[in-house]
Amino acid sequence: MDGIFYDDWKVLTEARNVKSVYLTHLIRAYDNEKAYKTLVDILDDKMLKASFSLRNNIRTVKGDKKVVCFQDASLDGIKEIIEGERWCEIPQRYQEFGIQIDKRMLFSEGARPVIYDGKEIFQFIREDIHWRVVNLDLNINKMKCLDWTHECEWRIPGDVTITRFPFKVIVKTEEYKKRLLKEDVAKRLDLKEKDIIVFEEAIT
Repeated sequence: MDGIFYDDWKVLTEARNVKSVYLTHLIRAYDNEKAYKTLVDILDDKMLKASFSLRNNIRTVKGDKKVVCFQDASLDGIKEIIEGERWCEIPQRYQEFGIQIDKRMLFSEGARPVIYDGKEIFQFIREDIHWRVVNLDLNINKMKCLDWTHECEWRIPGDVTITRFPFKVIVKTEEYKKRLLKEDVAKRLDLKEKDIIVFEEAIT
């Protein structure tokens, strides 16, 4: 099978309600206000800035390329990811704010799904794609599991200028949507109501 037509792929992907035809960059912050401020800064810069994605001051991106991270998940899927953090009683790392861009457009620019695997994989792949590897350790002899596969992560090397693509903005509530529409940056970018997804209203 060589693939399916775009319209069929789109309908099938959305019907499954697991993945999405869009990639979503969620804002990493520990409260709504900080996430909202970061979102406004991103819109003001018109850019998602690449990084080595530090976690506990340790780089999670291997190799020498900074990346922008996305999730290949429906909004319902993202809700499940966030609720999983609460179940584990860890601070919520991602808030319901972000940027959403067409998956096919980002794919054409070099975005790819990460490779979930153990550290031994590095000896088998070229160094220039080490940025795609996310450590996975389900060793039966260990007490703890290291598993980020639920994030369905995609990465793209380098900064992403969001205005190069049709994009949508995600905010948590209707109140944040009204607030964003009053921001100067919304006027400069000519953001309309249809361009803003209210997370709490979009999930089922």
